Amino acid sequence: MNNIFTKQISFNDVISLFHQDEERDIYIKDAIKLFLQHKKLYDRQGTIDYYTYNFKMIIEFLEAKGIHTVRSITKQTLESLVLYFKGRKNKNLSINKRINALMAVIHYVEENDIITPLNLIYKRLPEEQTKIEIVDMDDMKKIINYLPGLCLRSQVMILLLLTTGIRTSELINIESDNIDFKNLLIYLKFTKTKQARYVPILETVAHKLKELIKLNDGSKWLFPEKDSHITSLAVKSLLRRIKKALNIDVLSAHKLRHLYATTLLKQGCDIKSVSRLLGHKSIRMTERYIDLTDTEIHEKNRLNNPLNLMNFKG
Repeated sequence: MNNIFTKQISFNDVISLFHQDEERDIYIKDAIKLFLQHKKLYDRQGTIDYYTYNFKMIIEFLEAKGIHTVRSITKQTLESLVLYFKGRKNKNLSINKRINALMAVIHYVEENDIITPLNLIYKRLPEEQTKIEIVDMDDMKKIINYLPGLCLRSQVMILLLLTTGIRTSELINIESDNIDFKNLLIYLKFTKTKQARYVPILETVAHKLKELIKLNDGSKWLFPEKDSHITSLAVKSLLRRIKKALNIDVLSAHKLRHLYATTLLKQGCDIKSVSRLLGHKSIRMTERYIDLTDTEIHEKNRLNNPLNLMNFKG
């Protein structure tokens, strides 16, 4: 990415900014550059992009407050930053993630002895339980009926998101050679958890995949774009166009992932299997979907309760 954090910087560059007999400090921008250089050794580009996006907002706020070095950051600074994000209508969960990103930078330069330790502590805001939204099944039927009017590549994107529950980052990184047509499986090398996994595909979708691969003219990628693959932005753009064209309230790759998960659970698939299919690190992440399926279970109880079946009038 071409931004203010891409310039390479060394420890000597930043340490030399301050005299050894004074408290060691570092400019915030330089601390972020060092932190991102370190993260690039271990994290996916999507994670780096996430950090970079949030750091830009944080830098803008801090510079407006006249805060330029790490040791100028205080507890009051963090509280002001929280109020700033609240003013932007950010939820507590998002605010915690953004403040924690800044704290990660502070801890990194402390642990590497670049600054005199601040010993700054951030008390997380209470996080409200995030409501999981799924694509309405009637809206999904509209989308399926709309597919024939789209190009083959767009059709395959939607069908894979719906029938496998994979993430956007996993979708765009699919390699054609990793599709096992005999066993109807896709091997995902690139995953959020960095643990490769297989996902099953339907035979009807496999036919579409074969057609698309023929059109790709020998490209390594299932969804090629120039010398690489398409970006997540292309997937988001496609879904936005469909959402607008069909006047749908809820539609995104993640909402389709939710639909996939809840449908499997409603149809009796055990939660451990669903967790593996989704590529969750912990089964606790999958348990979030139980509340959605419980609502339907409770309604079925009211309709099929033994007392109701006996026509009890009370």
